[in-house]
Amino acid sequence: MLIVSDKRYVPTTVNMIVLQGEDGLFYYMHRSLYDQCVLLYNTYSTRLDGAYKQLGFENMAAAPEPCHNFTDRTPEPIKILGPFLSLVTGCENLHSIEDMCGAITAMSMSINFSKLFRVPADVRSSIKFSLSVREEYKVQWDRFFMETPLLEQVSFSSTDISMPVTADIAEETAEDVYDSLLNMEVGDIFDEEGEEEVDSPDTEEETAEVEKKEEEAEKPKTGFGMLLNMV
Repeated sequence: MLIVSDKRYVPTTVNMIVLQGEDGLFYYMHRSLYDQCVLLYNTYSTRLDGAYKQLGFENMAAAPEPCHNFTDRTPEPIKILGPFLSLVTGCENLHSIEDMCGAITAMSMSINFSKLFRVPADVRSSIKFSLSVREEYKVQWDRFFMETPLLEQVSFSSTDISMPVTADIAEETAEDVYDSLLNMEVGDIFDEEGEEEVDSPDTEEETAEVEKKEEEAEKPKTGFGMLLNMV
Protein backbone atom coordinates (compact mmCIF):
# COMPACT_ATOMS: atom_id res chain seq x y z
CA MET A 1 0.00 0.00 0.00
CA LEU A 2 1.24 3.46 -0.93
CA ILE A 3 -0.66 6.55 0.19
CA VAL A 4 0.18 10.19 -0.41
CA SER A 5 -1.20 13.21 1.44
CA ASP A 6 -0.26 16.78 2.24
CA LYS A 7 -1.23 16.13 5.87
CA ARG A 8 0.96 14.49 8.50
CA TYR A 9 -0.76 11.45 9.92
CA VAL A 10 0.52 9.24 12.74
CA PRO A 11 0.01 5.63 11.56
CA THR A 12 -1.31 3.25 14.20
CA THR A 13 -0.96 0.21 11.97
CA VAL A 14 2.08 -1.95 12.52
CA ASN A 15 4.87 -1.76 9.89
CA MET A 16 3.76 1.51 8.32
CA ILE A 17 6.58 3.81 7.17
CA VAL A 18 6.33 7.56 6.57
CA LEU A 19 8.51 9.40 4.05
CA GLN A 20 8.41 13.04 3.00
CA GLY A 21 9.17 14.35 -0.47
CA GLU A 22 10.93 17.57 -1.41
CA ASP A 23 7.54 19.08 -2.25
CA GLY A 24 6.37 18.54 1.34
CA LEU A 25 4.00 15.67 0.58
CA PHE A 26 3.96 12.70 2.95
CA TYR A 27 4.06 9.13 1.68
CA TYR A 28 2.71 6.30 3.80
CA MET A 29 3.65 2.77 2.79
CA HIS A 30 3.69 -0.70 4.23
CA ARG A 31 7.03 -2.15 5.24
CA SER A 32 6.77 -5.02 2.74
CA LEU A 33 6.44 -2.56 -0.17
CA TYR A 34 9.26 -0.45 1.24
CA ASP A 35 11.55 -3.49 1.34
CA GLN A 36 10.75 -4.19 -2.32
CA CYS A 37 11.68 -0.60 -3.18
CA VAL A 38 14.99 -0.90 -1.34
CA LEU A 39 15.94 -4.05 -3.23
CA LEU A 40 15.07 -2.53 -6.59
CA TYR A 41 16.72 0.78 -5.79
CA ASN A 42 19.99 -0.88 -4.84
CA THR A 43 20.01 -2.64 -8.21
CA TYR A 44 18.58 -0.10 -10.68
CA SER A 45 19.04 3.36 -9.16
CA THR A 46 22.20 3.99 -11.19
CA ARG A 47 20.95 2.23 -14.33
CA LEU A 48 17.27 3.02 -14.61
CA ASP A 49 17.41 2.18 -18.32
CA GLY A 50 17.82 -1.46 -17.31
CA ALA A 51 14.51 -1.42 -15.46
CA TYR A 52 12.69 0.01 -18.47
CA LYS A 53 14.29 -2.55 -20.78
CA GLN A 54 13.05 -5.30 -18.49
CA LEU A 55 9.56 -3.91 -19.05
CA GLY A 56 9.91 -3.93 -22.85
CA PHE A 57 11.12 -0.39 -23.60
CA GLU A 58 14.19 0.39 -25.66
CA ASN A 59 15.17 3.17 -23.27
CA MET A 60 13.78 5.57 -20.70
CA ALA A 61 12.70 8.11 -23.30
CA ALA A 62 10.21 5.64 -24.76
CA ALA A 63 8.37 5.26 -21.43
CA PRO A 64 5.08 7.11 -20.77
CA GLU A 65 5.25 10.52 -19.12
CA PRO A 66 3.62 9.45 -15.80
CA CYS A 67 6.57 7.10 -15.20
CA HIS A 68 8.99 10.02 -15.31
CA ASN A 69 6.72 12.29 -13.29
CA PHE A 70 6.47 9.71 -10.53
CA THR A 71 10.25 9.21 -10.46
CA ASP A 72 10.89 12.95 -10.32
CA ARG A 73 8.37 13.77 -7.60
CA THR A 74 8.67 10.93 -5.10
CA PRO A 75 11.49 10.44 -2.58
CA GLU A 76 13.96 7.59 -2.50
CA PRO A 77 13.52 4.66 -2.67
CA ILE A 78 9.87 4.99 -3.78
CA LYS A 79 10.85 6.61 -7.06
CA ILE A 80 12.17 3.28 -8.35
CA LEU A 81 8.53 2.18 -8.80
CA GLY A 82 8.00 4.74 -11.57
CA PRO A 83 8.73 2.32 -14.46
CA PHE A 84 6.05 -0.08 -13.21
CA LEU A 85 3.32 2.44 -13.96
CA SER A 86 3.78 1.39 -17.59
CA LEU A 87 2.03 -1.86 -16.67
CA VAL A 88 -1.23 0.10 -16.49
CA THR A 89 -3.01 0.19 -19.84
CA GLY A 90 -3.62 3.83 -20.68
CA CYS A 91 -1.29 5.05 -17.92
CA GLU A 92 -0.95 8.33 -19.85
CA ASN A 93 -4.18 9.29 -18.08
CA LEU A 94 -2.56 9.06 -14.65
CA HIS A 95 -2.05 12.79 -14.24
CA SER A 96 -2.09 13.34 -10.46
CA ILE A 97 0.35 11.97 -7.94
CA GLU A 98 -2.64 10.54 -6.06
CA ASP A 99 -3.66 8.44 -9.07
CA MET A 100 -0.09 7.28 -9.58
CA CYS A 101 0.29 6.18 -5.95
CA GLY A 102 -3.17 4.64 -6.10
CA ALA A 103 -2.17 2.57 -9.11
CA ILE A 104 0.93 1.37 -7.23
CA THR A 105 -1.31 0.46 -4.28
CA ALA A 106 -3.62 -1.62 -6.46
CA MET A 107 -0.75 -3.37 -8.26
CA SER A 108 1.10 -4.15 -5.02
CA MET A 109 -1.84 -6.31 -3.94
CA SER A 110 -1.23 -8.65 -6.89
CA ILE A 111 2.50 -8.61 -7.65
CA ASN A 112 5.83 -8.36 -5.89
CA PHE A 113 7.75 -5.65 -7.74
CA SER A 114 11.18 -6.85 -6.63
CA LYS A 115 10.54 -10.37 -8.00
CA LEU A 116 8.89 -9.34 -11.25
CA PHE A 117 12.15 -9.14 -13.19
CA ARG A 118 12.97 -12.74 -12.27
CA VAL A 119 10.08 -14.23 -14.25
CA PRO A 120 10.52 -15.00 -17.97
CA ALA A 121 10.17 -12.05 -20.33
CA ASP A 122 7.16 -13.47 -22.16
CA VAL A 123 5.33 -13.95 -18.87
CA ARG A 124 6.34 -10.50 -17.66
CA SER A 125 5.04 -8.86 -20.84
CA SER A 126 1.62 -10.39 -20.27
CA ILE A 127 1.14 -8.66 -16.91
CA LYS A 128 -1.16 -5.70 -17.43
CA PHE A 129 -3.56 -3.67 -15.29
CA SER A 130 -6.57 -1.69 -16.41
CA LEU A 131 -7.09 1.99 -15.74
CA SER A 132 -9.70 1.05 -13.13
CA VAL A 133 -6.88 0.79 -10.61
CA ARG A 134 -7.41 4.52 -10.12
CA GLU A 135 -10.64 3.70 -8.32
CA GLU A 136 -9.62 0.51 -6.52
CA TYR A 137 -7.29 2.21 -4.09
CA LYS A 138 -9.79 4.72 -2.74
CA VAL A 139 -11.42 2.26 -0.32
CA GLN A 140 -8.09 1.49 1.33
CA TRP A 141 -7.11 5.13 1.42
CA ASP A 142 -10.42 6.22 2.93
CA ARG A 143 -10.08 3.59 5.66
CA PHE A 144 -6.55 4.78 6.41
CA PHE A 145 -7.60 8.42 6.68
CA MET A 146 -10.56 7.52 8.92
CA GLU A 147 -8.61 5.29 11.32
CA THR A 148 -5.34 7.26 11.48
CA PRO A 149 -5.10 10.41 13.61
CA LEU A 150 -3.43 13.59 12.43
CA LEU A 151 -0.26 14.74 14.13
CA GLU A 152 -2.03 17.68 15.77
CA GLN A 153 -4.63 15.31 17.19
CA VAL A 154 -2.03 13.26 19.01
CA SER A 155 -1.16 14.65 22.42
CA PHE A 156 2.38 14.15 23.61
CA SER A 157 1.67 15.92 26.91
CA SER A 158 2.29 13.97 30.11
CA THR A 159 -0.25 15.97 32.15
CA ASP A 160 -2.90 13.29 31.82
CA ILE A 161 -0.53 10.42 32.52
CA SER A 162 0.39 9.08 35.95
CA MET A 163 4.12 9.34 35.86
CA PRO A 164 6.22 7.05 38.04
CA VAL A 165 8.47 8.52 40.69
CA THR A 166 11.63 9.75 39.05
CA ALA A 167 15.12 8.88 40.22
CA ASP A 168 15.71 12.43 41.45
CA ILE A 169 12.59 12.40 43.62
CA ALA A 170 13.38 8.99 45.02
CA GLU A 171 16.95 10.02 45.82
CA GLU A 172 15.82 13.20 47.56
CA THR A 173 13.33 11.28 49.69
CA ALA A 174 15.95 8.79 50.78
CA GLU A 175 18.32 11.59 51.82
CA ASP A 176 15.59 13.28 53.85
CA VAL A 177 14.82 10.07 55.67
CA TYR A 178 18.51 9.48 56.38
CA ASP A 179 18.96 13.01 57.74
CA SER A 180 15.92 12.68 59.96
CA LEU A 181 17.29 9.44 61.40
CA LEU A 182 20.60 11.11 62.21
CA ASN A 183 18.85 13.95 64.01
CA MET A 184 16.60 11.61 65.92
CA GLU A 185 17.47 10.49 69.43
CA VAL A 186 17.66 6.81 70.09
CA GLY A 187 14.60 6.90 72.33
CA ASP A 188 12.55 8.56 69.58
CA ILE A 189 12.96 5.58 67.27
CA PHE A 190 10.79 3.35 69.44
CA ASP A 191 7.07 3.69 69.87
CA GLU A 192 5.83 5.09 73.10
CA GLU A 193 4.07 1.83 73.81
CA GLY A 194 7.38 -0.02 73.76
CA GLU A 195 9.12 2.31 76.21
CA GLU A 196 9.72 1.05 79.70
CA GLU A 197 8.31 3.36 82.37
CA VAL A 198 10.77 4.48 85.12
CA ASP A 199 9.38 5.73 88.42
CA SER A 200 10.71 9.13 89.39
CA PRO A 201 12.03 9.49 92.98
CA ASP A 202 9.55 11.03 95.43
CA THR A 203 11.86 11.94 98.36
CA GLU A 204 15.26 13.54 98.81
CA GLU A 205 16.68 10.30 100.17
CA GLU A 206 15.54 8.39 97.16
CA THR A 207 17.00 11.09 94.97
CA ALA A 208 20.36 10.92 96.72
CA GLU A 209 20.38 7.15 96.43
CA VAL A 210 19.66 7.32 92.72
CA GLU A 211 22.43 9.89 92.16
CA LYS A 212 24.86 7.70 94.13
CA LYS A 213 24.08 4.71 91.93
CA GLU A 214 24.57 6.79 88.79
CA GLU A 215 27.96 8.05 90.02
CA GLU A 216 29.08 4.52 90.83
CA ALA A 217 28.00 3.38 87.39
CA GLU A 218 30.02 6.15 85.73
CA LYS A 219 33.24 5.32 87.66
CA PRO A 220 35.68 3.04 85.81
CA LYS A 221 35.63 -0.42 87.26
CA THR A 222 38.71 -2.36 88.17
CA GLY A 223 39.32 -5.83 87.00
CA PHE A 224 38.18 -7.19 90.35
CA GLY A 225 34.99 -5.16 90.27
CA MET A 226 34.22 -6.43 86.78
CA LEU A 227 34.68 -10.00 87.99
CA LEU A 228 32.23 -9.38 90.84
CA ASN A 229 29.64 -8.09 88.40
CA MET A 230 30.05 -11.17 86.29
CA VAL A 231 29.32 -13.53 89.18
